[in-house]
Formats: sequence, structure tokens, C-alpha cells
Amino acid sequence: MEKLGPETPLLQFVTRGNKTNPFLRTALVTRDIREAIRGSGFNCRPYVLRSYCDTALDIAESKGIISHPWRMFFMVHKGDIEARYSINKTRLSPAMVEEMREAYRKASNLMQTISADSPSEDQMKKAVKEQFLLVAGFNKEEVENMNLVEMSDEALQSKVRQKLLGVMSNNGSRQKVISINDVKSYLNQGFEYVAPLPNNEAIVKMPF
Repeated sequence: MEKLGPETPLLQFVTRGNKTNPFLRTALVTRDIREAIRGSGFNCRPYVLRSYCDTALDIAESKGIISHPWRMFFMVHKGDIEARYSINKTRLSPAMVEEMREAYRKASNLMQTISADSPSEDQMKKAVKEQFLLVAGFNKEEVENMNLVEMSDEALQSKVRQKLLGVMSNNGSRQKVISINDVKSYLNQGFEYVAPLPNNEAIVKMPF
């Protein structure tokens, strides 16, 4: 259980002007919230946020994320007789506090416009790089062994280009003999046309 002290937000609240009350009062909280809402271009009352929270907790309860007594507790309602003998005690056990925190954390996803579980920018970039490599022909195991987070765009492009152009690492050959009917397809992949051959064949080469 948290011990209140000088640094606790409920105490030592400095108002605009002389400090007339050591405690954080409702009027001061709603004033600052109202100004923040107005500054964002909205004209609703601060109480709308409480209604929004209550609705989100209602949905969380319907999904089994949070219990009804806990929901009443978070909304500062007295609750039913069951709550009187469970959470509305003078002191909650540390285990119950942690369980309630975890339930509220899960329920908070329903209150936010951006979920806390949304992928980060690095995760999204990694996923895009992975898809590029898989499409280029790398298998899942090869991709998992690459450090995609630190891989630069240039390194990624080089790997994809080499895979798509079919670099022959065993002999370093840059030229290929293909059917004359496949020339257009290879040119679209980045190969360069070299010369025609008999028997409806042609030589193409990689540009590097």
C-alpha cells in the first residue's frame, strides 16, 4: 500500500497564486482538465471523461476482464454487499492490489484511442522487412537468423536484389543462358540483355 508523503500528487498541490489548501481539490482538477479539453478544440465537460471510463469498464466487465465489485471500486461506488466484505476494507492485501492493477491494465486498453498492445514503430518496420525478404525467396529460418532491427534499408535492398537476381555464389557467374521467350521476364527482374544464341536462346547478365 502506498504511503502518502510530500511528493504524493494528492498533497502539496501548488495552485495559481497562494496555496490555500495542502490537498488536491476537485475544483482545481476539473478546472485544469476543462482548460485542456477546451485547448484541444472540444466543448464537453470534464465529467464526460468519467462517463467514458465507466462505459469502458462496463465493456470490460462484459468481456470478463474485470469483476463487478472491482469495477465499482475503481468508479468509487460503494458496490453491493459482496464488495463490502471483499474490497471495501480498511486495507487490501498486496496480492489483491496487484491482481486489481493487472485487471485495470487490461481494461485500460478499452479506454485508450491507441492500444497499449499496439506494435511499436520498430516492430512494424521489422515486420515489413521480414515480408520483403520472404517475398524475395528467403525462407523463415533464414529471416529469423537476420538482425532485422539493425539492418539498414541499403542492406535490405542488397539482400533482396541478390536473391531476386539469383546470384550464383558457387562460381560467381554473372551471366545466364535462358530461353528467348523468357528474356522479357528477366529484364523485368533487373537483368541486362547481352546477345542472342542459336536454338532460340539468349544471354542475359546481372547488372552488378
